[in-house]
Amino acid sequence: MNTNFPDLEQTTKTPLAAETAHLCVFDHLRRRLAQETPCMGLSDLIESVNAMQRAQDVPEQFDLRFEEFVYRAESYMAAVRPYFPALVGFLSSRGDQAPRDAPAKVA
Repeated sequence: MNTNFPDLEQTTKTPLAAETAHLCVFDHLRRRLAQETPCMGLSDLIESVNAMQRAQDVPEQFDLRFEEFVYRAESYMAAVRPYFPALVGFLSSRGDQAPRDAPAKVA
């Protein structure tokens, strides 16, 4: 188990914890990239993470930023792969999830 980066799956047991985990994924990813990426490529990757975070509430924009990040991070897949499940939750194709700021539907 990696003690530097908590298991995001384990930090999502309550709604508040899940929301916090969504917000923290970007911070954790930035720290991981800083450890794993040579200085020369780090600024582009960090900017991609920042762009994803800014677009997290606009799924269509997030899709574009995520695609850009994956392209830029191709050489660092071992470092970023653990973050994909959390990041994929922001994609617009995840129609099975209600928008984060929308009220829950009552059946």
